Amino acid sequence: MWMWWFLWLACGGDKPSSKEDCALSHGPLVDLPEGMCVARNLTSWAGDPERLGDAMADLERVQATAVRSDVLWHIIQPEEGTWEFERYDAMLDALEASNIELVAILAYGTPWASSQTTGESTYPPDDPADFAAFAAAVAERYQGRVTKYEIWNEPNAGRFWRPEISGDPEAWGELALLAARAIHAADPMAEVILGGTFFPAQIIIGGEEFVERALAAHPELLVEADTIAVHPYPTYPPQVAPESEENSNTRLVDVVATMRTLTDGMPVMISEYGWPVWGDVDEDIQAQFLERAALLSAGAGVTGICWYTLWNGEDPDNPEDSFGLLDVDGEPKPTAEAFIRLADAFERSEKAAPITDLPEGAHGVHLDGVGDVLWGEGEVCGETLGPTPLWR
Repeated sequence: MWMWWFLWLACGGDKPSSKEDCALSHGPLVDLPEGMCVARNLTSWAGDPERLGDAMADLERVQATAVRSDVLWHIIQPEEGTWEFERYDAMLDALEASNIELVAILAYGTPWASSQTTGESTYPPDDPADFAAFAAAVAERYQGRVTKYEIWNEPNAGRFWRPEISGDPEAWGELALLAARAIHAADPMAEVILGGTFFPAQIIIGGEEFVERALAAHPELLVEADTIAVHPYPTYPPQVAPESEENSNTRLVDVVATMRTLTDGMPVMISEYGWPVWGDVDEDIQAQFLERAALLSAGAGVTGICWYTLWNGEDPDNPEDSFGLLDVDGEPKPTAEAFIRLADAFERSEKAAPITDLPEGAHGVHLDGVGDVLWGEGEVCGETLGPTPLWR
């Protein structure tokens, strides 16, 4: 009898606790992203109407509300003074017909603008004003149609900013500053997103140091840019959970807090995140991590959440080829089911908050108007928690 009385007091009700009436406290409510985003470069698909149509069908199938895709300088301006927008016109037309927003990554270089290469597109320009002119031309052409522009992708990774192994934060900062000014001059309503850094320090310098150095050299970025993006992958290839500090990883919520602090409270976007089916991560664990990371991000107040990526590749032994929501044959994986569940919940709710006062090892997020989502270890309100999020 005493146990019944204890549960009644703990949940503040007039009858024994249940998942319907055991109220859980939560922190302040924050705005939710409008939906779920997929990080997938569609440039090659945009040149083929049939493939582009297939891509739109698959994005609609997983209920994506946005896609983060490259808008490549060397495609649009292959030669100085030559502008070729047709491929991106087609891509944007298709996205609009499917009611999917484009988060445009303005990237990377174009050979004519760099003395370091004759054919590679990942060398930055000798004069960052050339990149700013490209950014302005894109913003002017797509004014009112594209509202989010991300400046570069993982600029602290040398494969995207050659030839330095960790990019060049001071040079990228100058380029981002000029591009932000040019975009806002062409379209004052556009949102400029500072390109998502790969967060962990792993051979390359991490996102925290990279952003610190860029801002130290160009503090005006805090005024000219609108949002800071980050890629909170665990150490590559990702294997540990988003809540884990195992192997010196940083918890996802701490990644978001770090970037917000570095930028004096600038809004934070997760413009790319994911886990491959590889090593200890099977398809079910991949889906669990997708869902838990998105919920933690929502509770932390991010402005957007983009999963990498839409499709698996051909090589099952290559972790890069197994991040997809759909398998190599286009069939939905458990990740697709989790993605759709989140997209539906975000559509029905506008606010989220982390649930507080949970036992050690338990995690949870409250979605206003939808309910609570719990996972982890222990028991809460009579429910035994596990690695799969429990919606109640």
